[in-house]
Amino acid sequence: MPSKYLTQKGIPYKEVFYKAGSKIFSEGDPGDILYFIESGQVQITRNLEGREITLAILKPDEYFGEMALITGRKRNASAFTLDDCTLYAVDQKGLYQIISTDTDFALVMMRTLAERLDQTAEAAKKSMIRLENVKEYAEIHRHESKALNELLEKLETFPECYMP
Repeated sequence: MPSKYLTQKGIPYKEVFYKAGSKIFSEGDPGDILYFIESGQVQITRNLEGREITLAILKPDEYFGEMALITGRKRNASAFTLDDCTLYAVDQKGLYQIISTDTDFALVMMRTLAERLDQTAEAAKKSMIRLENVKEYAEIHRHESKALNELLEKLETFPECYMP
């Protein structure tokens, strides 16, 4: 979303520059800004049990940070620059102004949110399948190892709400 568009719509924004390898925000930070990428690439990651998982690599004309801005919750992921980046930072008031004056953008944002939700659901499904495979393996080889017995006991106490 070029600065010309934001200016024409009267949307307040701030142009910000980050060098390659910079942290834009961290998981758990307040989510008060939406970022539009003018140049460079941004990596979105999430920490899962001590492992940094890449959720997306975003390019110019894409945006990020909208989920926390819309929900008012803390950031559920971190964002890092892969290249030198120029971003346009828009606050909640600016986002609402864009949505209320540009229904095409509002529809694109809804589609993007739905796609991200689908991707998250698919990733969760794959994780549950892997968990089931580990559980089956541990059950078959239970007699071979004390460690497998301990793993199986932990898996048996895994909350049912997380199982497929």
